[in-house]
Amino acid sequence: MSIRALSSDSVSRTVGQVWDLLVDVRDIYACLVADLPVVTVTKPDGTTTVPTVQTLASGVYLAQYTIAAAGRHVATAATSSHGSVAFTAFATAVTAAADMPDLGEVKVYLGANGASDDQITDALNTEAQAQRDICDIPAAYPASLRQALKRRVARNLSMQRIPLAVLQGDAEAGTTSAFLPGSDPEVNRLEKPYRRLLVA
Repeated sequence: MSIRALSSDSVSRTVGQVWDLLVDVRDIYACLVADLPVVTVTKPDGTTTVPTVQTLASGVYLAQYTIAAAGRHVATAATSSHGSVAFTAFATAVTAAADMPDLGEVKVYLGANGASDDQITDALNTEAQAQRDICDIPAAYPASLRQALKRRVARNLSMQRIPLAVLQGDAEAGTTSAFLPGSDPEVNRLEKPYRRLLVA
């Protein structure tokens, strides 16, 4: 006899969204049994709240919690005699325009690279557009896309130093120049979950 999760026990949410916690309770014969659970949500700051639990059918229960803070939330649904089950949700706040990667943040990422503020700004605007062109950008701009954008800018500036993006030098003489591949595998990895599917 046990309580089990019917909704996903690990989810990602945006602040303001509703987190659905759906469970059922069964006896040793796997039959649904009435045993109303108590759901406790622990917020990122360590405080707790107890949302109302609805009975959808005998043995099937739903609690809904509107996430109000960014960070990791943990929920436990505990019954009197059928154990408990845990859930987690990681919430990200909606990213305002002022919180998107800017010149200052990108300059810290780049370090001393010799590019002017105008060059960095131009590369940032260009790569932000390029990222929007191929990715579905969520309202809560995730850390992975933020990192990918800064790496895009670094690559953009590096490519500008290669005339026509053509290698110079003689391999036999040992005077080859550094080469950047046509696409950055790290950018591809970070953006992959958000890339739009192309339909031929």
